Amino acid sequence: MPASPVVRVEDMAALPENRARQAAQRATLRRLAPLLLLAGLGCLALGVHQSKALLRLQSSGMRAPGVVSSVSTSRSSNSVTYYPVVAYTDGAGQRVVFKDHTGTNPPLYGVGEAITVLYLPQVSGSAIIDRGLWNWLPSVILYLLGAGLSALALALLRGRSEALAAAA
Repeated sequence: MPASPVVRVEDMAALPENRARQAAQRATLRRLAPLLLLAGLGCLALGVHQSKALLRLQSSGMRAPGVVSSVSTSRSSNSVTYYPVVAYTDGAGQRVVFKDHTGTNPPLYGVGEAITVLYLPQVSGSAIIDRGLWNWLPSVILYLLGAGLSALALALLRGRSEALAAAA
């Protein structure tokens, strides 16, 4: 097999067909920038909403001892997620059973395990397992994702305005 000549990457990038492809990719990314910005702002808004709900729950909520009464499973194409089903007695003496919204694989809690429940007495369906700082993880993820998407969109939009200024 004959040896082919070595071509530097810089020379390949300078080829007209490669420049045209790169320009088309940049144009496509600039068209996506408003959607990325909207998605980023949506993630930030959802993070704020979730944080406000959790802050209200932690500041005005009540804590009660609970027990994992069973473990519910949810199956997807190739994995299983385990959700603890928790029973506790609220301040009015009513027995309440709820399925926690956070599922894991492997299961974090076993049947019969004692846990602490955090709930708002006046709002049914507000109960969660009190995991301390871990309760804030979904909000933090939404903030980071929202900030990253927004920053990317703004960088792409800034590139568009610089390209328009250069063309004028």
